[in-house]
Amino acid sequence: MRIPVSRDSIRAVYKRFRQYKNAGSPVNFLSSEISYISAIYLCKKRDFVINAATHHCRSSGGFSYGVEGDHLYVKLAKEILRDPLMSYSQSSLRRFHRERLGDHISCGSGKFTEGGQGVTLGPALPWDPSDQMEQAARLRRIWRRDNKQRRRRLGMSGPTEATSWLDETNGPLEFAVMKKLVGDIEKHGYVRNDGIDGDVSAVAMIDTDNTTRFIIRSGKHRIAAVSALGIDTVPLRLNARNCVRLSEVEFWPSVQKGRLTAKQAREVFERIFLS
Repeated sequence: MRIPVSRDSIRAVYKRFRQYKNAGSPVNFLSSEISYISAIYLCKKRDFVINAATHHCRSSGGFSYGVEGDHLYVKLAKEILRDPLMSYSQSSLRRFHRERLGDHISCGSGKFTEGGQGVTLGPALPWDPSDQMEQAARLRRIWRRDNKQRRRRLGMSGPTEATSWLDETNGPLEFAVMKKLVGDIEKHGYVRNDGIDGDVSAVAMIDTDNTTRFIIRSGKHRIAAVSALGIDTVPLRLNARNCVRLSEVEFWPSVQKGRLTAKQAREVFERIFLS
């Protein structure tokens, strides 16, 4: 579908381009009402930060981060707000670990497996360019970083590397992180910075009509706490080079390599996008 563009709108884009051309990275659009699509053209190779509605944010499994969403961390944050004295053993996170330890949902294949049987480390999503070894290495880097930051030694003793985030030793740590975060944001508000880990980072999903949704990559605890506190928008750091366009489904790695058909890949996109 061709979207009509007036000369005035083109002039406005070029005016903004000149304004942000020499800006540092990430380019900060928080004080403007610029759309993600406009930001792409203004910052083709740089990171930028925009405000996004929390109910437009998703996990890679399709769970919404909206205040009424079904993401586990949002539910946990709301529980902590209702009962600040609640312990880990009383939380939904503890019940989740007890009931689902070893279960795994592979969004890329749409398959659900019990007890970690048959779980692979293939690309989690059809547009993910990483292969099995790259994905496993990425998970290990994340675990090492979290261990260092939180001064803990979390093991990788789950049924598989893909499910070891469900390791029971991780539960109390996740609960403590969320409890502190909810308290800090409730008291001081949400504060971002331009550092490497200063924002919630995400990948944009763009439908054929240029409607956007966002898959959260890092900062899951932060966006869940913000949403549970009733804050409607959250600053997201994005990069135009990493966006996922449904119009390019034929060129996604899983389709190109024959793991999925274009129809199957489209279904994965729509399941996350519309959740």
